[in-house]
Parts: sequence; C-alpha cells; structure tokens
Amino acid sequence: MRRELLELLEDEGIAKRLFVTNGVDSLLSTIGVVTGTYVTTHELDPRVYLGASLGGAMALGLLSGFVGVYITEKVERLKELSEMEKEVIGSLRKSVYAKATNYLALYVALWSALGSLGLPLLALSPFLLALFFNFNAVYASLFLAYLELTFLGLYAGRDLKSAAMYLALGLAATAVAAALGRLLI
Repeated sequence: MRRELLELLEDEGIAKRLFVTNGVDSLLSTIGVVTGTYVTTHELDPRVYLGASLGGAMALGLLSGFVGVYITEKVERLKELSEMEKEVIGSLRKSVYAKATNYLALYVALWSALGSLGLPLLALSPFLLALFFNFNAVYASLFLAYLELTFLGLYAGRDLKSAAMYLALGLAATAVAAALGRLLI
C-alpha cells in the first residue's frame, strides 16, 4: 500500500529531490566550514572542526531539513485536501489521501533530513576518528565530501556528467572558502 500512496501523490520524486538538494547544500556548507577553518587557523584539533560544523549540520538537518520540510509538506497536503473537498463538495477526511497526509509528509521530511544531516555527518566522520587516532582529518573529510557529491550526481542524473558537475560544485566551494580565508589572514 505504501508504494501506491507514494505513486498517487508523487512524493517519491519530491523526497529524492529534497534528499539530493539538501545533501548538496549541507555538503557544500561543510566543505566551506572545513576549508575556511583550516585556511584561517591551520588548526588540526578535530574538536574545532566538529564544533564548527556540527552546529550548522544540526540546524540545517534537524530544523530545516526535517522539521521545516515536514511542516511545509503537511501544510501543502492539507491545502490540497481542502481544495479537493471544494471540488467534490464534501469531506475527504476519511479518504486514503487524507490518511496518507501525515505519513507522506513524514516520509519526505525523513529523506530530506537524511540528505541534510546524514551526508555531512559522514563527511565529518574522519574528525571523529581523529579524536582517537592522530592524523590530519581535514583532507580525509574533504575527500569524503567530494565523493558524496559525486555519488549524489550519479544518483540524481544517472550519468558521469552530472557526477562531474556536483564534484565541481564541491571544488568551487573549496576554492571560494580558501580564497575568503586567505583574505582574512
């Protein structure tokens, strides 16, 4: 039944787009914070990077990526339901569509949060390891973020050109953050 509901409301496509879009946004933000911090401070303490990056990732992932998307999707679904009720001149509150409203808003919000919170957390995982093992996690973190962007491009576009464009976004974010960081020191 879940598959039929998703097809009925086309939420699978919305969820995929939000996963990719929010994942790209969060990864670019993470790349910017990691690069900017490294260029301006040359600090290797993983706690600095985790502290700087996790606040943004949590705000983006939980508040915007999950709560914001859930509220938006729920409001949109209720508005659509109200418009449908006007067209059929009757209540649809017990219809499959009405019952699916909460479930589908939650489904889309979870995929959105996975992109906006899960992907940057994976990119930051080298800093967690660096808490226990002595190594420069900056390059490993950036590499993982670039890899994730590449896979997002493959997932979104199903071709190497899309993957290359997403990777180019990550490299551009690095260049911009590095240039701005150098201006500040």
